[in-house]
Amino acid sequence: MRLHLMNLVLALFVIGCHSETPPTSPNAELADVELFLNWRPEAEHGGFYAAKVHGFYEEEGLNVKITAGGPGAPVIPRVISKAG
Repeated sequence: MRLHLMNLVLALFVIGCHSETPPTSPNAELADVELFLNWRPEAEHGGFYAAKVHGFYEEEGLNVKITAGGPGAPVIPRVISKAG
């Protein structure tokens, strides 16, 4: 009985977390966002690039520019200079 109750609670939780967001219309203006990586592109950054390739950012109304980091490009000062 407990297992069935736990499955029911889990199913309700999953259903509650799912939200249908309407896709962004093709004519909608996208917000420009720049993503600064902490280093040169590596495997751990793959999700950012995959989201760009598959159009997930655009679906959410974002125009994302991914900028690689490196030894001569510290992230924190770059973010501060862009924020000001």
